[in-house]
Amino acid sequence: MDGFSHDFRIAVPADAVFDRSQASHAIGLFDPNAKYADVVATPELTDYLGGLPHGLFDLPG
Repeated sequence: MDGFSHDFRIAVPADAVFDRSQASHAIGLFDPNAKYADVVATPELTDYLGGLPHGLFDLPG
């Protein structure tokens, strides 16, 4: 939530977080996905990040 409030685009790899049961896991990811994060599978996220141009986030100087 802090990253979102600072205008960062937030992605959560759903298969890389844990809760006690599948139901708790799904419920725990429901609100972030609806409000302030993109909940996606790890391969989808790594494909997206791998497709970004090199040097996109390099600091000047």
